[in-house]
Amino acid sequence: MFQDFNERAKEVSQYFMLLKTLEQETTKLVMVSQSGTQKIKPMNSELIKTLKASGFLLSSWLQLNIKRGMGILPVHRLEACSTI
Repeated sequence: MFQDFNERAKEVSQYFMLLKTLEQETTKLVMVSQSGTQKIKPMNSELIKTLKASGFLLSSWLQLNIKRGMGILPVHRLEACSTI
């Protein structure tokens, strides 16, 4: 269980590192048209906010499920959260 948690935590950390590079514009999107023309664009700041919010939700869900697996939180309290 802890190995799975560590793997998921690493993935969430990598996700936030990617978002940081997008926000700092050290990583950009390359848009390619059907003709093959490339256009480099920075990430939209509102989209970055949405991606961050998704990351926080994912992180919270992961923590809840780990606590549930460890017996720290009873299952019935989490059932309401899992419908989000």
